[in-house]
Amino acid sequence: MALIVWPANPFIGQVYNFGNTTYTWTGTTWSPGTTTLAATGPTGPASTVAGATGPTGSGHVLISSQTVSGVSSVDFTSLLTNQFSEYEVHFTGVISSSNNDNFVLRVGESGVYQTASSYHYGVGVTTESSSSGNAGSGANSAILVSYINSVSSTAANVISGVARIFSPSTAGIYKNVITTTSQFGSGGAYLATFGGGYWGGDTNVIDSLRFYMSTGNITGTFTLYGVAGSALGATGPTGPTGPGMVLLATLTASSSASLDDTTHITAAYDQYMIELVNLVPATNADLPLLQVQVGGTFQTANYSSIISGAYAVGSGGAGSANDSATVGVILGANGSTNFNGITNTGNGLSGNVFLHKPSDTTFYKMVTGSVAWASGGAQVVDVGTLGGMYNGGTGAVTGVRFKYNAGNITSGLIRIYGIPTS
Repeated sequence: MALIVWPANPFIGQVYNFGNTTYTWTGTTWSPGTTTLAATGPTGPASTVAGATGPTGSGHVLISSQTVSGVSSVDFTSLLTNQFSEYEVHFTGVISSSNNDNFVLRVGESGVYQTASSYHYGVGVTTESSSSGNAGSGANSAILVSYINSVSSTAANVISGVARIFSPSTAGIYKNVITTTSQFGSGGAYLATFGGGYWGGDTNVIDSLRFYMSTGNITGTFTLYGVAGSALGATGPTGPTGPGMVLLATLTASSSASLDDTTHITAAYDQYMIELVNLVPATNADLPLLQVQVGGTFQTANYSSIISGAYAVGSGGAGSANDSATVGVILGANGSTNFNGITNTGNGLSGNVFLHKPSDTTFYKMVTGSVAWASGGAQVVDVGTLGGMYNGGTGAVTGVRFKYNAGNITSGLIRIYGIPTS
């Protein structure tokens, strides 16, 4: 009998075929006779709509989970590989041993966590009393995950949320991080935050993430996922996808006037998530837009949209800004009127945008989302939450176009997912 050479450093659920037998890694042993089903997304509700089969499945692939109490940090060391171009950490029940603490993250290269004051971030917050605020920094020792000085030491006042990192294994670009949290602040009031940032010390490959508190010890549950739709390599045989998101299309820019999809926006799904990854403008500080196709024509007017968020202006800077547009749904800075414009020499624009009920013919079609981008000067970061709609009619939307207003899209990619909701 031939000697079986098992794969090194397997992850839970990994499949290995030898001869006529399929083995699955359970976390402690290779179990024979198991066929792995595609991972289901943690967010999509149960659906009767079946996703297409594929080599990578859909949803999220569990890599590691930790439940901790009163530790100095939560580390996912050397777990980010080139298997996925995106990773998410879901956290819940997070508190600190010190009141009014800061919840932050650092990245690691080759398992070594970076501690220099070369992190850039911006965070915006809205409270239950409808007040808002922001915090930003262009030279910090970590990326702020929740709002500044808002973490409670009270067991009931926990933080839940998601941190997502884009292209960690791609050298030569800064790696964008987007964060969202829902929490009860140290004063007991509810806070919702959105933010983003990146490590600006170099553009090396990132393989590790660390979450911790600036002052106290950290408690909570942290789960690391690879985003299955972004898998870069084959994962072996899979079954049909579950009720999570279904990857429909990937659009790649190369000095492109626009990135269009006129095939996949149909009545098959009530909601679509559109993922923007490092969209770099050819023209500095250009305006990024989403335009919809109605009646077979892409519409170039009659939009109502706004973006609101926070930005960092060099070392220690902070601020808030709002922009709007009528020639499309605004996805970033309108020139550099309020925000800092998107630089054409950085890592561009990244984020997630949702298109709601495109086939409805009664109401205007809403677009929502959150984005982050590298702006000019010392590669500071701006973040924003956005919303908009085409209000020139209520006809069904059958396509989407992404473009910069003045020039081409130098590079980057867009992934379009269907989200079953019924």
